[in-house]
Amino acid sequence: MLRSPRIFRQLGVRMSITTDLMDRVRQSKNLSSDAALAKLLGSKPSTMSGYRQGVRHAEPELVKAMATLLKEDPEVWVLRVQAEREIVPARKQVWLRAAERLAATAALIALGVGIAPNVEAMSNSHLNAQTAIDHFVESASSVYYVKSYRDA
Repeated sequence: MLRSPRIFRQLGVRMSITTDLMDRVRQSKNLSSDAALAKLLGSKPSTMSGYRQGVRHAEPELVKAMATLLKEDPEVWVLRVQAEREIVPARKQVWLRAAERLAATAALIALGVGIAPNVEAMSNSHLNAQTAIDHFVESASSVYYVKSYRDA
């Protein structure tokens, strides 16, 4: 069940995902205020204030715009904000798990794309097994891993 942001405020729950995203964009773009962020996004300062105060939820379009400015996957952020809207803990966890799985899948695809050119080069040049392992280790050395969360 989705609830009004006012319920969150009354319960003393900070809308941290939205405000964290706002703060990250502000920091990355060296913006001094939420008003400057609103201007960058083509929104109103009162909209940003509503998110900051917990009286409004971020719309998916603005979440997407902020994630794009950070060069991050917008769909993952939209799912995280959707989780933030939920008041039922079990449903909140469903949205958060969906976001985590999407992020993990994207990371694996990026890893595969990064390694694929090396695999092709290895097969074309008929390199031996040790050389193939060396190439894999070199290409994987700069790849970050994704931590998977399991049900408790």
